[in-house]
Amino acid sequence: MTRKRYEIDMCRGPMLKNIVRFAIPLVLSGVMQLLYSTADLVVVGQFVSDTALAAVGSTGSVTSLVVVLFSGLSVGVNLVVSRLRGAEDNKGIHEAVHTAIALALIGGVVFAVVGFAISAPLLRMVSTPDDVFQMALTYICISFLGMPISMFYGFGSAVLYAYGDTKRPFYFATCSGALNVALNLLFVLVFHMDVAGVAIATLLSQLFSATLLFFCLTRMEGPARLFVRGIRCYRDKVLKIAHIGLPSGLQSSMFSIAGVLIQASINSLGKEAMIACTTVGNLERIICLAISSLGQAVVCFVSQNRGAGQFRRIRRLQWMALGIFGVITPLLAGGVLMSGDVLLQIYTDEPTVLVKCKEALLVSMLTFPINGILEALDTMVRGLGYAVTSMAASMAGICGFRLLWIYTVFAATPSLTTLYLSYPVGWATTALIDAIALVVIWRKLPKENAPLPELGGQNL
Repeated sequence: MTRKRYEIDMCRGPMLKNIVRFAIPLVLSGVMQLLYSTADLVVVGQFVSDTALAAVGSTGSVTSLVVVLFSGLSVGVNLVVSRLRGAEDNKGIHEAVHTAIALALIGGVVFAVVGFAISAPLLRMVSTPDDVFQMALTYICISFLGMPISMFYGFGSAVLYAYGDTKRPFYFATCSGALNVALNLLFVLVFHMDVAGVAIATLLSQLFSATLLFFCLTRMEGPARLFVRGIRCYRDKVLKIAHIGLPSGLQSSMFSIAGVLIQASINSLGKEAMIACTTVGNLERIICLAISSLGQAVVCFVSQNRGAGQFRRIRRLQWMALGIFGVITPLLAGGVLMSGDVLLQIYTDEPTVLVKCKEALLVSMLTFPINGILEALDTMVRGLGYAVTSMAASMAGICGFRLLWIYTVFAATPSLTTLYLSYPVGWATTALIDAIALVVIWRKLPKENAPLPELGGQNL
């Protein structure tokens, strides 16, 4: 009953319909997750001060340095379990699931310790102004306490996604998102806890959703069911998860390192620019979570079909993905741009800040469709197992060209517009590299269906 109700067969049936079934709960789940950061920003912006808003916003690029690395590892969990499920390897699935949870718990503690150690130096490195530094440090330190919880939730959700189950993570995120908003208001308005209050509210909300996920995993049917006493690291599964996950994590880390350097450029433009970028960045995440959710669906479908040797189905999926991203991204960007005046005033009503926000939003939304094409190409590369190739393309395009732009064009004409133009330049370069890589990859893969009993592949 549980299997029929929640799971999706990715190797059979209509692909577009199943991708939509998979992606919609994932998008909605992302919206609920976005409430964590959005609620924090809105509450401190409306009920504390603009300084508190700048403090919370300035921590984003710093925390992502740690967060994206374990997010990449969760991609490894998802792809490994998906491939094993496509190959119907029940023993392998059992070992991969328990290895994933063990890695999450161990890694969570490590990342929490590392996060505490690097918080203050990183905030100094990105030139965080003195008037917001202490608030930013308080927020980021409390946030790092939740690393073990976040990693457990990310890895556990990756297991459910491999089975096509995106509904239950959505239910969990909805409950924890509502709890987060309520706790934010309680701690700030009643207990007057400013940024510490919103950080603690987020931590407790994450703990609640992780608890729900734990009970879900321990009650699953089939080889993916979690047994607490069975949690351990199986060497071959660790290597397979790391082989995919580490390149994905390092790829995202490169984005974050670039983001930290860009944050320093933003901070150099003053507090109003910091608030503007924080606000626009939060609106960008609305689109990013939609296209990343679609990307997650494509990656799962490609990986599971490769495990089953369904190469003709994967080729159709490639063109379908380009069409989906080519339509969805411009529609979302256009919607945000047309609603910009209303959306921006949710965060701040300061006239000079709103002018900066509108400047950044215009450039961002007009160029965002390029990111959609990039996502379609990159998800195919990663889904086929070429995580190292994807990482190399992103390092060269997004990180390399973006930083080159910052230290040349932006350095010569420092403004929000020239800063935001660094993004489409990086996206376009990376998309071109991924397109060339896909042509080469497809020449190496079978043109007809062929069973793949092993988790093989150049980068696996």
